[in-house]
Amino acid sequence: MPRALQSLNKLLTQLQVDYPQFHFAIGSSDRWDSNGTVYYTAETSRPALLHELAHALLGHSTYQLDIELLRMERSAWDHAQHTLAPHYGVTMTNDDVQDALDTYRYWLHNRSLYPDCHLSGLQQSDGDYRCVGCSLTWRANAAKTCALRRFKQPQLK
Repeated sequence: MPRALQSLNKLLTQLQVDYPQFHFAIGSSDRWDSNGTVYYTAETSRPALLHELAHALLGHSTYQLDIELLRMERSAWDHAQHTLAPHYGVTMTNDDVQDALDTYRYWLHNRSLYPDCHLSGLQQSDGDYRCVGCSLTWRANAAKTCALRRFKQPQLK
């Protein structure tokens, strides 16, 4: 068994003992399901596993606006880096955290671009945006694990 997988399995065993209220299961991606399961893959890093556990411990479940998701991601990485990682002897640098957060910043930025003029818009509600340049609106799909799609909405005359 590769050393990284042995290290992950050792951490998983300890987390299952320390947090019996959560279920840890192999999945298609790293994620926290608010029904009580922390999913991980065979390629999951120890910092990423602690990050998903942090979501669970912080009670993260739903969000309405994209910026709320970014706040939850930031707080989960902070908790993982400053509380969980030192306790479990896991190295997690600020660069690791910022690299992970950059994926969300990139996602947030791309969702906010109007499909035609590519100006950034303002999110009006869950998935709905308005262009700051022309006031036209569009809707973006959730696209956290699939391709981002933006759909122009019919304009009232």
